[in-house]
Amino acid sequence: MLPTPNIILEISRNLSNFYIKLNYPLKAVRFLEMVQKTLPVDRNLYLMLANAQRAAGLRDASIHTLQNAINSFPKDFNLLWSLGIWLLQYQRPDDALGYLIRYLDNWTDKDNKNGLANLHAVIGLCYLLLKRWEEAEEFLYKARELAFWDLDACIGVITLYNCTGRLEKIPAILNEYIQHSAGFAALPPPYFWMGHYYQYSLRRAKDSIEWYRKALERIIDPDVRVYCNAYVETSGLFDPILDEYIDALMACGQTNLILTEIQKYERYKIGAPVESRRRLIDVHVDLGDFAQAEKFVKSTPKALKGTPEILSAIAKMEYKKGEIDKALNNIKQVLLIDDEFPQALDTLGSIQIDNRMWDAAIETYGLLINRSPFATGWLKSLGLCYLNKNEIEKARDYYEESVQYDELDADAWVDLGNVYTKLGNIDLALSAFQRGLKYDWLSTEKRQEALQMISQIKSD
Repeated sequence: MLPTPNIILEISRNLSNFYIKLNYPLKAVRFLEMVQKTLPVDRNLYLMLANAQRAAGLRDASIHTLQNAINSFPKDFNLLWSLGIWLLQYQRPDDALGYLIRYLDNWTDKDNKNGLANLHAVIGLCYLLLKRWEEAEEFLYKARELAFWDLDACIGVITLYNCTGRLEKIPAILNEYIQHSAGFAALPPPYFWMGHYYQYSLRRAKDSIEWYRKALERIIDPDVRVYCNAYVETSGLFDPILDEYIDALMACGQTNLILTEIQKYERYKIGAPVESRRRLIDVHVDLGDFAQAEKFVKSTPKALKGTPEILSAIAKMEYKKGEIDKALNNIKQVLLIDDEFPQALDTLGSIQIDNRMWDAAIETYGLLINRSPFATGWLKSLGLCYLNKNEIEKARDYYEESVQYDELDADAWVDLGNVYTKLGNIDLALSAFQRGLKYDWLSTEKRQEALQMISQIKSD
């Protein structure tokens, strides 16, 4: 007896998941494409193929597959949600909005306040990425009104406040989740975001450490993970938390704890194996122990060696060692797999700036900013490139945008002061230099630079 379509679908699902788990997503794609030719049009098969294409880094193909699914099943509004979310994750918020608004217009489950809240939150995130602050605030506030515990609404409001000069309001939002959310207090993200706030927004890395530890303590608890997975995928959250915790320890000079803490938390095997190996390589590079980093590269399991994460970590290591050709070769391999992989592009941009390849660097950092529009480090790099091209107005625009999103970036204020000086805006230059000088974390080099510029301006 021939197998039924349902049996074929189940076999296809299991086999494609098996290929993806073994890090061979392209095999899953080819297999599912073959199955699709033999079976009637099926919604689940479309989703399986789209997920396999996504795992293989075939973004455009995955979007096209979901669009075909929507055309074949126009009344299945859940497909609109899936495509909208993916487009948002691919940093295409304008395209995502069309599908998400259409989904909202067809929303019928009036009793599902949690789902409606999350839909409003995600639409708010789209407006946020488009820098349409008022519309973002409207949808994010509506999401919190429907279900204040919605995590997308929380991170959206935090980002909104960060980008619009309302840093002082962020702790109250997070404390509301932490102190008054009953069972939701177990969720790790608010603790993680509080740590991020102290470390990166306020430059108080020491105060962030305890928040990161609280987040990690929750995520390693199996009961908490089961509870949390209803709201957020904990397996994807573990690695970013541990990475930022390690960065905080590094910033505080507690390097003797780093390897011990990595072992302490990784023994729970919650994160991704490729991120675990990438982390060990990166940490030893940051510690200047290239010999140990190379040992971890050599002992990397075969299934992980060709991944963008590992290749990018190797490229960073070679760049730090000064072996630029080797670094570029690894970057080339990464970009053949994923032409927008941020870690590889970041190292490529650094190499281009070091070699004064301003136009090439502008292209590279432009790709990165398209992916992460509020990443102030990359905005500053674009400002530096335009400054060296003597396109001063463009340099000013990027530095001004950078300090808008990170108003406590002391070094950026000094750079902006230099730009204002070149434009002849002396009052603005003095104000920017003085703004940078008021922060204790201003680097010694930039402090001397600012003082010299102020002295020069006043003597003229």
